[in-house]
Amino acid sequence: MRRSSGFLGLCAGALIWATPAAAQDHDTSPNFQAIATAKTLFEQGQKQLADAHYDLACASFKASNDAVARVGTLLNLGDCYEKAGKLASAWGAYFDAISLGRRQGKPEYEDFAQKKKDELEPKLLKITIVVPPENKVDGMKISRDKVAVEGAAWGIPIPVDAGPHAIDVTAPHKLPFHKDVVVDEDHKVLEVTIDKLNEAPTAWPKSSEPRVVERIVEVPSAWTGLRVTGVVAGSVGVAATVVSIVLGLVANTTYQNALTQQCGGNPNNCTAQGAANGSTAYTLAGVATGLFIGGLVAVAAGVTLFIAGAPSSSGGSVTVGARF
Repeated sequence: MRRSSGFLGLCAGALIWATPAAAQDHDTSPNFQAIATAKTLFEQGQKQLADAHYDLACASFKASNDAVARVGTLLNLGDCYEKAGKLASAWGAYFDAISLGRRQGKPEYEDFAQKKKDELEPKLLKITIVVPPENKVDGMKISRDKVAVEGAAWGIPIPVDAGPHAIDVTAPHKLPFHKDVVVDEDHKVLEVTIDKLNEAPTAWPKSSEPRVVERIVEVPSAWTGLRVTGVVAGSVGVAATVVSIVLGLVANTTYQNALTQQCGGNPNNCTAQGAANGSTAYTLAGVATGLFIGGLVAVAAGVTLFIAGAPSSSGGSVTVGARF
């Protein structure tokens, strides 16, 4: 195993420092920013792998290879997946390394990747998704762990990593199908049969329970704009009438006092003060009369507006809702 790890390190080191042209399959002008990103991620992955942080290391190697595809990176990624127990992912990484090594003319890397791939094949766990002919429908789509499984792969054992997996099936006018499965050493080749999909409802389901219907009636407010104006006008009229009565009483009292105390009972014999008090009484009486008449008019207008502002019987709205 030490020899294998040493070879991986040598391969990775040689490739990561290869000339930019060798790292690019098709580009004549290298993307130095991508190369810098790939190199940084690769070195980070090596440190994480040495610390046994396999999930982080594998993610770093994969990101490095996505930035710049290199055989050495794929070999290290496969080794990382092996250590993490993800044999199917490791097998896939070695498979890609074989193809890339062949394209880049690196037979020693290609041979090593082929050897590692062959060693893993007997250990692979697999899932076979079986769709009986009578259960197939037009437009059926199947996914495993949110990755589409093409129709050509139905019925074929496909390598997967150990652990839980989610199978989802959809089709037009059908209810979705979901199944959680676990692949382990006790279920090295797990067969998942897709059941017949149920029809999706096209109408409300029938129920023996009675429907509860809620009827909501919105009643218009009795206080319309005209009615509010009428109440205000009437209130002002009532207040004016009350004030006029008070002023009238004050005017009468003032006049009677002046007549008896300052005029000797005869308006023609009034003193100067008596005449002034009498004049004041006449003024108050005039104001009281004006307020009384104005108050009565305001009250009448208020009553008229209140009656005219009554809400229309058809002004309300009715909302009917059904609850099932």
